Amino acid sequence: MNMTLQLVEPADCANRGPLINTIGWTITILSFAFLALRVYCKFSRKNGLWWDDHFLIASWLCTLTHVSIISSIIALGFGKHELHIDPRNRSTISFNGFVAGALAILASAWSKTSFALTLLRISGRDGWLRWLLWGIIVSMNVAMISNAISLFFSCQPAAKAWDRSLPGKCWDPQVSVVWGIAAGGYSGAMDFVLALLPWTIIMHLQMKPKEKIGVAVAMSMGILYVTALSHAMHPAWLTVR
Repeated sequence: MNMTLQLVEPADCANRGPLINTIGWTITILSFAFLALRVYCKFSRKNGLWWDDHFLIASWLCTLTHVSIISSIIALGFGKHELHIDPRNRSTISFNGFVAGALAILASAWSKTSFALTLLRISGRDGWLRWLLWGIIVSMNVAMISNAISLFFSCQPAAKAWDRSLPGKCWDPQVSVVWGIAAGGYSGAMDFVLALLPWTIIMHLQMKPKEKIGVAVAMSMGILYVTALSHAMHPAWLTVR
């Protein structure tokens, strides 16, 4: 039996590009405002920057580059249904999408690394906690960075990953899907762990109870995420006949 894949245009195929652009730049600008305030406070108190600050700055720079790349490929048609994208732009959109995806992964990993390093600074000499934090930092970066790198090495030649018209071979798509889900799931689990650890640390400090709760709640706010970007994407639908 002969089977062919055909792209079918969904009923709702609105251009999601402007929405993606708006959300991306809004998040980037807001995060820069908080980062700038953090750096200003450090210098105004003559404390200087530490490794957690450097990782956070690197994370924001990855985010800025990611959003800039996304904006550039939106101009080429990213955010539209595949049927409405100029075929000459598809490989360019795919390649830049891979780069943007890798940068987003690095931004996520390094922002969590920054927070874990901050916890290390205030954890004192609590041995088990320091070992736990170092374990989170190393394992999370290995999982996330390997996931980012794998985006570019899933095919031979590598260019076939973003240009399917080229001859060559690729991994089973399920390998990348499972790898991505596993890395993302582990990263999400570490978010919860890092959000709860401040309570263990803060409660042992010599502060008023109200101040402890306030500081712990503020440090745990990283558990909240902006999920609008995931709703801005519209998949290309495939049917088999």
